[in-house]
Amino acid sequence: MLTVMAKIEDGVLSPYLEKRAVLHQGVVRKLFVAIYFKHEDPNLAYSRLAKQHGIFDSEINSMRKETEAIFSGWEELLAERIEKQEGKIAKLEAKLGKKVSSGKAHQWRRKLHRYRLKLVAMRAELALGIPRICFGSRSLFHKQFRLKANGYASREAWRADWLEARGKAFYLAGRAREKAGNAACILEVLEVTDTALTCVLQLRKKNDEIAGRRAKPGDYIPIKVKFTYNHKYLLAALEERRPVTYRFIRKGTQWKVQAMVDCSSVPIVTHARNGSIGVDQNPLCIVTAGIKPDGNEDGIYAYKLTQGHLSAKQAEHELSHVVCEIVALAVATGRPIVIERLDFVQLQRELKSRGLNRLLSRFKHSTFRKLLYGRAAKFGVEVIEVNPAFSSIIGWQKFGHGCGFNRHQAAAIAIGRRVTRPPTGKPFSERIRVRETPGHPAARQLSRDAPTKPARKRTEHDWTGWRRLGKLLATKTRSSRAGRADAPADGRHEAGGQGAKPLSAGTSRDSHRDGRSPGWVNQSIG
Repeated sequence: MLTVMAKIEDGVLSPYLEKRAVLHQGVVRKLFVAIYFKHEDPNLAYSRLAKQHGIFDSEINSMRKETEAIFSGWEELLAERIEKQEGKIAKLEAKLGKKVSSGKAHQWRRKLHRYRLKLVAMRAELALGIPRICFGSRSLFHKQFRLKANGYASREAWRADWLEARGKAFYLAGRAREKAGNAACILEVLEVTDTALTCVLQLRKKNDEIAGRRAKPGDYIPIKVKFTYNHKYLLAALEERRPVTYRFIRKGTQWKVQAMVDCSSVPIVTHARNGSIGVDQNPLCIVTAGIKPDGNEDGIYAYKLTQGHLSAKQAEHELSHVVCEIVALAVATGRPIVIERLDFVQLQRELKSRGLNRLLSRFKHSTFRKLLYGRAAKFGVEVIEVNPAFSSIIGWQKFGHGCGFNRHQAAAIAIGRRVTRPPTGKPFSERIRVRETPGHPAARQLSRDAPTKPARKRTEHDWTGWRRLGKLLATKTRSSRAGRADAPADGRHEAGGQGAKPLSAGTSRDSHRDGRSPGWVNQSIG
């Protein structure tokens, strides 16, 4: 779904749009109560409210879709909250299974009791099927009971904000068989340029505002708008007779309109035979590594992310610029983008450090993934998700140590090589090299090709040796941080290490080779 937004400059229409939005949201609330609280037949509820408020079929259908979306969203959110609550309980029960002081155990048992009561209440709410939803937000509703503490001089001032929150938007769903993809709001093109689309939206009046059952040309309200970006997708939807959905939103005193269309399928312009672009995302930076078909590195770029407390919109705006550059690089090289398939639900349950949990909460992986998929779909770029297992340790041990890469750059190379296929068609090997692997003297014995290994272990998976090596390196972490002469590579891995210096946004790795010859890659990657 692609969204195109434009401002409504005509202030004379604001009172009518506000009245329409209040009516729309009021009918949605009545539909919600009738269907999910009083369990009335949906078709009867639609017909009754449509006749009562003079609403035509297309608009009541939009209200039905909005009501169903609210209910399904409540179900999904409550199921997710139940899953998180079960994780909290399991984590706390594991703590109580260990030896702790009596005072701490008492407080944990009290906390566990509260968690269990909350879980029982949420399960009962989901089983009952009656949503606990407050249209206009529950926090604003409770402010009426403490007016002065919340900055309200009177109840009328609070009520004005309350009505504004409950009636600030209305939604008109599109249909493919209707004129211009929508019967309630018809788009008429006035002027098309390379940078903008000037058009008129003909907003249909309600049934009780027109004479007769069918709307005539004079029964529409003209709204002149100008779309300044992504308007080519809107024009394509009109030409292909696809549905166009409109949403009118009020922000302060300004009204805006969103036009939403389904993007037509764009042919894929990338292929793994051209190589790939591995992406390693971290809370501090996003690193991309171009991989040639022979498996060697072909340019690395790093994009630093702003640290500190950013709003969701600010973080999304920053990530969108990075996504645009990554997709542009994929289009220019004809290579697919490779990212890690990450899931933080289980990790959040297992983490015990507040600092790590706080860092993880600022890790905008879902936002980055959503932006990347949306941008890539517009330009026909394939996005491939791979298993993230051991990507950091494989990258550091094979490509980081002694090759001039830091840990993030090396991880991006390892991620990209999991998709790239050489001319032979076989995937690149990730086994531990037989020769002495830097970082630990016992790494040679972990290779499945080691002559001292039993025959039954020579057919095991390549990642088995990396798992054992990770455990060996973990035992040396403390000594490596203390700066011992025999510190393993894992210590340098954690600190940023012996690799290249951190890169600024859009900077290539070629300027940080520290005097190494261009042929170093062929000697190290295998």
